Amino acid sequence: MQDNYLPMSEVYLAEDIHNIYGFIALLDHTVAAIFVSPEYQAKGIGRQLIQYAQQIRNRLQLNVYQDNKNSVKFYQAHGFRILNESLDTATGSKEYIMVWEKS
Repeated sequence: MQDNYLPMSEVYLAEDIHNIYGFIALLDHTVAAIFVSPEYQAKGIGRQLIQYAQQIRNRLQLNVYQDNKNSVKFYQAHGFRILNESLDTATGSKEYIMVWEKS
């Protein structure tokens, strides 16, 4: 993922003058990556990142592992719905394809 998607993505940072707390990487309408530093999780940074992406896009899509229940709930809380299921051939893990569309 890092080598395939991130170099081509638009990357937006959650930062202040001293630190980077997290980022979201968008490749067209795909959320290629979202990351919040562990010590800053559960402080609203992920919410701010996903809401920013929702402001600048009319549609977002992402893949998330089915067993990553917290992330699935996070995305659903922000208006994403499960569109389909697939298999990550690199890991053999089942994943959801989730989508959000501006109403």
